[in-house]
This record gives sequence, C-alpha cells and structure tokens, in this order.
Amino acid sequence: MRINNPGIIKKGVSKPKMAWFKRLSGISLFLLFYFTALRPFRNQFSQWVVEWITEGNAAKHILEVQIIVRSFVVEYEVWNTLLTVAYIPQFGFFFLLGMLGVIWFLPGLKIYMALIVLQTMFEILILLSLWVGYHYSSAGFVIANLSMVYLSPMVCLGFILFLYLKKKGKI
Repeated sequence: MRINNPGIIKKGVSKPKMAWFKRLSGISLFLLFYFTALRPFRNQFSQWVVEWITEGNAAKHILEVQIIVRSFVVEYEVWNTLLTVAYIPQFGFFFLLGMLGVIWFLPGLKIYMALIVLQTMFEILILLSLWVGYHYSSAGFVIANLSMVYLSPMVCLGFILFLYLKKKGKI
C-alpha cells in the first residue's frame, strides 16, 4: 500500500547545482592531473625530443642550436635571412585552456578524446617537421613553426567556440 502525501517534498540536489558541481570538480581534477602528471611528463618528453632531433649531423642551413632546459632553439639561414624556431611541446597552455573550456560545457567523451588525439597528431607532425628541418630542409622548420604557433592553439581554442555555438543551437 502506497500513501501519497503532497506535504512531503523530496530533498535532493537540483540539476543546475549538480551541473556546477560537475564542472568545478572536473576542472579541479583536471588541473590536479595537469600540474602533477602531464607537465612533468612534458618536461621528460621534451628532453628526449632534444636528444632525438639533434642526434647526428645538422644540415648546412643550421647556424646554431641552443639547448634549453626542456626545449631547444635553432637558428638557421634561408636566402641570406636569419630565422629562428623554438620547439614548444604540445599539451601546453592552449591545451589547458581548451580542455578547461571543454570541461565547462560538459560534452561527451568523444569531444575530450578528439582534443587529445588532435594534440597528439600535432605533436607527431611537429616532431617529424623538426627532424626534417634539422637534418635536411628548412621547410620542415616552417611547417613546425606554423603548427606550434598558429594551428595547434587555434584548434584548442576552436573547440571552446564549437561547443559554445553548439550549446546556443547555431550548429
């Protein structure tokens, strides 16, 4: 026998409050993961990249290589013009901003994985381009620089814009 009493109100957490809790806890957990696990891994990975790329003989257009703690800067010459490229490991600041924005909109797992896969693809493209630039042709440096400075940040921040427009119903 069931008794319905209209005077009893179910207590619980409302949906907007739960969404805020999910957002804030997701952002907090990701920040903890980013600064305790991902950043140290990036530093170790960068050291490996520096050793891998600078191993062997450099091409004729390389003028100087400066190895910094977790990166390297290459000065090279193209048509009597001095140019510089600095290796920036992916999964950095723009990835952090992109992931925080993605967490804010609470999409499905596919969106998180898409951002991670795209960052990984950019890292592979950059590594191969840097290797080609260091050992063979300065065109590799141009592709690496374009990817590090423009394309990768644009994609990371574009995820936030995409999710915002999707939420507003414009996509």
